[in-house]
Amino acid sequence: MSGDLTLRLIFQDEEDVIIAPKLVSRAILLEVLSYVTNNVRKLYTTPKLTLRDKDNQYQTVEAIAEFNLTPIFISIPHNATVKTFLDEAPRTLKRMLLVGADGSVVVEKYRSGKKTETLRMELSTLKTLNTATNRIFADGEQVDDLAKSLETLYVKAPNEMTIARELTEERKEGEISPRFGGAEDNEPQVPYKREKVPYQEGKSQFALLSPLNVVAPVGTPGITKDLKAYTMEEVNAHNADTDAWIVINGKIYDVTKYLNYHPGGKPKLMLGVGRDGTALFHQYHPWVNAHFILEKYQVGYVKR
Repeated sequence: MSGDLTLRLIFQDEEDVIIAPKLVSRAILLEVLSYVTNNVRKLYTTPKLTLRDKDNQYQTVEAIAEFNLTPIFISIPHNATVKTFLDEAPRTLKRMLLVGADGSVVVEKYRSGKKTETLRMELSTLKTLNTATNRIFADGEQVDDLAKSLETLYVKAPNEMTIARELTEERKEGEISPRFGGAEDNEPQVPYKREKVPYQEGKSQFALLSPLNVVAPVGTPGITKDLKAYTMEEVNAHNADTDAWIVINGKIYDVTKYLNYHPGGKPKLMLGVGRDGTALFHQYHPWVNAHFILEKYQVGYVKR
């Protein structure tokens, strides 16, 4: 892409490479940069990040956009477990963010040089996600109703595995979408209401993500895992609590062992089992990085 602007942001063993037209507006570039840094903020539930250039000078997102600074190394202050070395070597996990003149972004994800996923987002979606993250950390509250305002989370890109999902629906008062399960007789349903339930001893999210329970992800040296392509008909067959598959963002997870860890309770998660649960997931917690939590349960991806 000769003549394009290229920015590289590095965080631990991951890197985001932004490629945009040289004349792209500063406002669009700021949204894309904010999207990248906000992903790290959400992943580690931290309001603050440290951005440094190759000379170890501290920078801001605004300065990076204004002066096209690259590469940038991201770290989390006061967190000794998160380390990003000032090393420009290629990282194992790579995301290419191809920015259009209109602000739309095609995100191509790679692991060890192999493309694993492609998705497309409109500028309006980027702005909505960035606004949600800023509200989370500004107010100290999680935003439950954000999904209502998303017109389209992911728009299909030609010849690539993507998720196309409309998140806004016309519904009558008190009605809940059939694909999310119906209400019992005379039981009122309040759409988009999130609830947390008491977890069983040893079944908290903290316990799930503790070092004793963490399984090395795909791509770790010496660890291999075959991810296969399945049709939605095949996914539909895994719809019981003893054999529970769910699709989120095109990835298929066997959540049988995760059901009792789900903060919203097993019954809520079962609403998405055996089907595409992407819209349901983003309806209740659009700020959560599902793959970070469920990566060790991934068994494949949806065949397109």
